[in-house]
Amino acid sequence: NLRTGQPTVVTVEDSDQKLPSDDIRALAWDPTLRKLYIGTARGLVALNAASPLPAELSEVEIAPVISSSQLTGTIYSLYFSEDQTLWVSTVGGVASYKDEQLTIYKQGDSLPATPVSSITEVNGVMYFAHPGGVTQLQNETFTHYGKRDGVSEVKGRLVADDRGIVWALTAEGAVGLPSPMMP
Repeated sequence: NLRTGQPTVVTVEDSDQKLPSDDIRALAWDPTLRKLYIGTARGLVALNAASPLPAELSEVEIAPVISSSQLTGTIYSLYFSEDQTLWVSTVGGVASYKDEQLTIYKQGDSLPATPVSSITEVNGVMYFAHPGGVTQLQNETFTHYGKRDGVSEVKGRLVADDRGIVWALTAEGAVGLPSPMMP
């Protein structure tokens, strides 16, 4: 029962096949719309968690957001930026989704040809972690930090601290990238 506040497990069997795949890879919470976004191997859906919650999980509304025909491959990471843009990383690149508008940044164009594993933001600047390093997106301009910058083989997720430094765990250790907005 979702009203009790007890932990609830959402399974594919409970969803009446509303999930595009049973291979769930990423989650993101939108506090404004009170929706849980679920990234799978075949697309993105939103679980409507608006109050009051229904008594049974089968009554929870699950709606498709972005289909697999719009995105390439498995969704690896989801992130809501400060302006409430949903950022989605897939095997084919990164997409931003806001006000039902989808913008796709393909691998090999401005992003390295490896999947993005983590996304974070500092002062409106987006950061994308991937095995080759970290790529920064500021004002539609991409900057890549790789082996020559001491950032390679990024593992795990990116973390931004309260000073605006983005931290990445690499093969060499923890690496801090200062935000371009820092004094």
